[in-house]
Amino acid sequence: MNVGVIDIGSNTIRLNIYTYEKGELKLLFGKKNTAGLVSYIQDNTLSYKGILKLIRVLKSLSKIINNVKHEKIIVFATASLRNIKNTQEVLSYVKEMLDIDIEILDQKDEARLGFNGILESIDIDHGFTVDIGGGSTEIIRFENKKIVEMFNLGHGSLSLYDQYVKGIFPTDDEIKDIQKAVKKELKDAGVNGNTEVIVGIGGTIRAIGNVSQELYGMKDSAHFNTIDADNLYTSLLAQDAAAIKMVLQVKPERIHTLIPGMTIFNQLSKSLDAKKVIVSETGLREGIVFEKLRNEGLL
Repeated sequence: MNVGVIDIGSNTIRLNIYTYEKGELKLLFGKKNTAGLVSYIQDNTLSYKGILKLIRVLKSLSKIINNVKHEKIIVFATASLRNIKNTQEVLSYVKEMLDIDIEILDQKDEARLGFNGILESIDIDHGFTVDIGGGSTEIIRFENKKIVEMFNLGHGSLSLYDQYVKGIFPTDDEIKDIQKAVKKELKDAGVNGNTEVIVGIGGTIRAIGNVSQELYGMKDSAHFNTIDADNLYTSLLAQDAAAIKMVLQVKPERIHTLIPGMTIFNQLSKSLDAKKVIVSETGLREGIVFEKLRNEGLL
């Protein structure tokens, strides 16, 4: 059985096509479009140009899905469409133009499904997970592989950049403003605890691992120490030429949002006294596939 998933994020829109066989979900194909929907939002409203951009990307991805035999298509959005005032208008446009129904995940469901997706690939009993997205951040404390607490932040890497940074890289004053905002959000959300390991999903976490691996000669981008992440963060804040060059080589699309995203991770890891990070290969997209298939009796 093949399943197509379109994930509409604040920064990127991703298409994954999976095959499910003998209890295992395997990725057949993936495509990413850096649509940057958040840049089309003014006064908490997605502009008409932004709606047209969304429709163009969805039309292109739909053509790809239709060329592959599939039994189900899941299209969902997170903070990209959840946090705007004209959500229903956007959904109506997409339905009228493409006959596509978009499911809007609330932040709790986003966190829960991301956690469930993590458990599909990582065997860990307790700790914290973090999903730093473009428009929001979801944090979970879990014990015995069960969610104990959820902490939700209203900002992600791209929304912090969009709100606080005027150029490509934040100035010293802009960095201080971002750090202050993140500290306040973590405090207001009640994030607390202590953990050796943080399990991460999302583009920021993957970028930290990828860039650190190349910069520091690590064997594996999916496992890194918070010390390495702190060193990378410090280098980027200082606009170190080697660090910036490596980001441009490894994750050029993240050059403007990596520092804001890393600020969230830096503040979180310090508050939890975390020492190690595991980057999960699976997350929200896999979590929603399994839940949909189970609910429809297809597993």
